[in-house]
Amino acid sequence: MDNDLNLDSLYTSQLDALVNNNQLFSVPNNSSGSIINVYPNPANSTIIVEYTCSQKGKFELKNRMGQVVLSTELSEGKRKVQMQVHSFSAGMYYYKCSFEGCETVLGKLSIIH
Repeated sequence: MDNDLNLDSLYTSQLDALVNNNQLFSVPNNSSGSIINVYPNPANSTIIVEYTCSQKGKFELKNRMGQVVLSTELSEGKRKVQMQVHSFSAGMYYYKCSFEGCETVLGKLSIIH
């Protein structure tokens, strides 16, 4: 059990170092002009991932233990994808939205009920 707590602390502290006060951390891979937004934050029942990229991508939502609780493939183009989070426990989650050749965005998402 202590191992789980250590992994949680390590995962949380590493991501907290990248994401501060619910601000996004972007890692651009090129100058494609891609845009990625995840909202609302805090979320209650749904989140929206809004993006523009000429490549396919992936969205992952992880709990504080680092377990993937939601994963979805994202099509190329300019899109808005709505995802249900009403069944998740209230708390802090971490997301990663990445596209080949565009950018990767890491962030915190608070779910409230």
